[in-house]
Parts: sequence; C-alpha cells; structure tokens
Amino acid sequence: MPVSLRPVAAPRGAKRIVIDADGTPRAVTNAVDVLGYVDRTLPRIIAHVAHVNGALGVTAGAREVFVQDARGRVRMLRPNASATLRRGEVLFLQWSKARGTRHGYVLERDDGVGEVQGAEVIEVVDSESDDGTAVKVGRGAASGGGGVGAVDATGDGGGGDARRRRRRRAATGGRRARAPAPEDGLPDDPVELQSARRALKGAHRQLVNALQSEVAMRQTLAQSQLDFQRTMRGRADYVLRQWHKDNLGMIAGKYQQSQFAASAARISYQEALRLFHAAVERAEAARRGGAAASPNGRGGRATTSENHHDAREERYELAKKALEAECRAWEVLLAKDPTEMSLKDLRVVATDVGVDTTVLVERGDFVAALEKKKKAGDVEFKERKRKREAEFDAAETRRKARREKEEEESAHREAVQQVSIWSAHADLRLFLHRCGISIEQHGRSTKSILAKAYRQAMLKFHPDRARQKSTRERALADEVTKWLTHAWQSVPP
Repeated sequence: MPVSLRPVAAPRGAKRIVIDADGTPRAVTNAVDVLGYVDRTLPRIIAHVAHVNGALGVTAGAREVFVQDARGRVRMLRPNASATLRRGEVLFLQWSKARGTRHGYVLERDDGVGEVQGAEVIEVVDSESDDGTAVKVGRGAASGGGGVGAVDATGDGGGGDARRRRRRRAATGGRRARAPAPEDGLPDDPVELQSARRALKGAHRQLVNALQSEVAMRQTLAQSQLDFQRTMRGRADYVLRQWHKDNLGMIAGKYQQSQFAASAARISYQEALRLFHAAVERAEAARRGGAAASPNGRGGRATTSENHHDAREERYELAKKALEAECRAWEVLLAKDPTEMSLKDLRVVATDVGVDTTVLVERGDFVAALEKKKKAGDVEFKERKRKREAEFDAAETRRKARREKEEEESAHREAVQQVSIWSAHADLRLFLHRCGISIEQHGRSTKSILAKAYRQAMLKFHPDRARQKSTRERALADEVTKWLTHAWQSVPP
C-alpha cells in the first residue's frame, strides 16, 4: 500500500511526498518535483526517509529537521541523526517559532488515515487574514486528550481530507473505545470484593458520562466552527463576527475541559479496575486457603499478619491526623471569637472539635454551639490531648522497636544468604578469597599457610570492630565470624 507524507503546514503548491511501502529509502530533496516548491533556506538534501513496519525512519541531512510528537512536543534532529515518525506525528523540514516558519508533513497511507487510530482533526479558526477569509489551526485530539499539536493548516495539501473527516465525525460523534460494563458478582463474594465491584461500576458510569459529554461538546464545536466560517464568508458586520469568534473560543475551552474530564475519568476507572483485580486475586487466595502463597503452608497466616499490621498502621495514622485537626480547631476556637468567624470556618471548627453539625443550620446555631463547647470542653480536651499524646508516644516507641526488629531480621537473612554464596563448594582458602582477603602462598590449605589470611579476616569481620557500623554490616560480621571459626577448627595443622 503506497505511503506518503502529506503537507499540513507548507507553502502553496506543496504536494505529497510519495514513499515506497517496501522500505526503499528515498532522499527528500529541495526540488520542485519532490516538494512542489523550492525554498532557498533549505539545503539540497533535506533528509532521507524509509517506510519500516508502519512507521517512517527519518535521517536528517545537511541541516537539522524537527519532529513533533502526538503530545505537541517538538524535538530537533541534528544533521545525520535518526528518529522514527509514527502516525499522528509531524515532520518539520523547517521550524522557527520566532519567524513563524513551519514546513510540516504528516505520515499517511492512501486509505486516508494520517493520524493515530481514534484521533480526530478539528480545524479551529484562530484569526482572520487580510482578505477576510478564515485562517485555520489544526488541532489533533487523541483518545487520551493529546494529539498533533497546533500546526498551521494554511497549505493546499490535505485540506479536503481534513474537512471531510471533520464533517463525518460531526455527524457520527466520533469513535471512542469504551470499556465494557462490569459484570454482576455472586451473592457469596467477600465484602471487600463487593465494595471493589461497586467502586468499579461507579467509575465506569462516570467514564461513560464523561465520554458522552466530550462527544456532545465535539459536535457543538464543529457546528460553531461552521457557523463562524459562514459568517466570515458572508461579510457580516464586526459585531456579529466578534460574537461568533468569542463564542467559538468559549466552546473550544469547554471542549478542552471535557477532554480533561474524560482523561481524569479514564484514569479513575483504570485505578478502580486495578483495585478490583487485586481484590479478586485476594479472594481467590482466600478460597484456596492461602496454601499457594507459601510452600510450607504458612503463607495465609503471614499474609493475614501483614494485613493486620497494615490496618494498625492505617488506624494509627488516622487517629494521629484526627488529633492534629482537633488541636488546630481548639487553638482557633480559643484564639478567636466565634461571632467574628465566617460560616465556613465555623462549620470546620465545629466538626473538628466534635460538635454534632447535623442539627445546626443557621450561623447563630454554630456560634452558640461553639461557645457552649468552649466553656464546657476546654479542660476535658486538654486531659484527652495529654492521654492521646502519651498513647502516641508509646505507639511510636513500639513502632520504632518493630522497625528495628524487622531491619535486624532482614539484615540477618541477607547475611546468611551472602555467607551461603561465599561458602558454596569452597574451603577456607576459597572462602577467604571470596571475602576479599589475599593469600600470598599457594599449595595445601594448612593452618601455617592460612594463619596470616585468617587473622586478617578476623580483624576485618570481628563483631567487636563492627559495633559502630550499620546493622547489615554487623549481621554480616557475625555470620562470617561463625563460619570462619567453624572452618578453622577443621583445617589441618
């Protein structure tokens, strides 16, 4: 199938650059028979291109060229540098932001597909030219909210294809791959799995609503563009043209907001789907009794212990944050007069200090409740704060001891593993060599020959010398000393 580079931002008279689909390289030269025009600022050989596996390999010539990706980011290819141009990306033979010079081409097959699958080209009128005609700016929006960035579409090449695609998408609402609706669960599913399934269904509904809103805004934007173009061609007065222009800008902004909302809904759905799959895996492991989690059958108990530990940590953090919020609220309540506080601050302070706000409606209700709480609950709060701080200090001490114990156990396991690696199929001579101790003499492994190296190893790994070192170094010194002491007893004199 023939492949070509369609001009999207090029001088008038620019034509497609046809490329062989079998991978034969072609030189893009600065000539009329290739580009359709001649630019004296460009070199004779601009770049070399070749079609490879649905993409286009680009190698810059004597000057740099530029590639704009689907997110609108532009990167420069220095002379003789190579890159890959995919569908939806733009190859600029010349790009100058200061002078506004952009000679851009986009990869396209003869089936009319020039962008990433699922993307659309929307021509948004940006300003007026001198003769009153509309100057369009092509904006690509992929399924994730990105696309071919702002590219001037004033050239002749490819304008009809973009216009036909825009009209077809305005009529059909565009194509958008939507996630399937979650299936209903079983009555005997665990509570965690049921909660994850409900959250997934809620995220799916939000995603569907966001995509429908995006399609509606896309259709509204296309209609607003057509109305603006008719107004410009009809030579309407300035007031009407300015109104259509402002209206088009407003609708374009709302369409961009709908794209952002759809992208956020898609991310939320993916996160809910990940949590749902994790809940399914945990439910399956629980049904199997946890035997598959560990070969000795203790995987279920270990997992349960880890879950309890995580739950305790979470409860501790929540309680600590709640106490901090209550302390801040009491500080505000004691420092300010409730009658001078805003309704928002009154509601926040009342919630944090423990006032029941479900029965409070007017501002006076909040002020009266806070003044009553301020008179009656000050001493009680200080006593509760003192007890809570003592509990948190004890909990922090336990947490610190638990972390130190876990670190020691981890260091011990790593030290045992390291010593087992050093001692694998090794005698004392080979073990000392693996520990980094050099042995000058060769021959039999006797005590008289290995005595010097043994003393060096004991000085290096003795536990008394590792007291000021880290936990992992102390654990390694203990294990190495045990192995050396045992091995030294079995060495012949």
